[in-house]
Amino acid sequence: MQKPLLLFFVLLALNVEAQTDLLLLKKRGITQKTFVKGSYIHFKFLNQQWIEGSIKEMRNDSLWVNMFSIRRVPDYYGFPKLDTSFHGLLKLHISEITAFPLPDRGGKYLSNGSLLIVGALGYIFLNVVNGIILNESVLDATNMSKLGIATGVASLGFLLRSVNRTEISIKRKYSLQVISGTKNE
Repeated sequence: MQKPLLLFFVLLALNVEAQTDLLLLKKRGITQKTFVKGSYIHFKFLNQQWIEGSIKEMRNDSLWVNMFSIRRVPDYYGFPKLDTSFHGLLKLHISEITAFPLPDRGGKYLSNGSLLIVGALGYIFLNVVNGIILNESVLDATNMSKLGIATGVASLGFLLRSVNRTEISIKRKYSLQVISGTKNE
């Protein structure tokens, strides 16, 4: 009884594939993220379009991605629910992937300058409108210093927005690599 059972497990082990193909996102040669068949992927395509989907197949340096999008839509009662729409199969080479989105960090409206821009431009608008309504000189020396400070704050916000990265570009620092885990027959 033990010999046929042992033979069964040995034959079963010979037919098992232990590894699959891997797509690696590397930063200076160190793996940052790993994708396998069936995993979710979100990237920027060569034509600047953002693609999201699941990896259907990986061979050599090519990917097959089942494209889909997930959105919040109102249901019958007006409450938001998730809706998935499928867009088809996309075959691409890994060199056609140009970027990945950065992971979402908390406080992004503080660090990307949007709050500074909105606050400063709102202050400038209200200052000018109040000066016109109250028949005060908008170009007065004390008012110009306030408007100058607000303009400086808005400029700082635009500078922060231009410096703040929102994506990981596949260039010098980051690279993609496909590692084949199957036998080449």
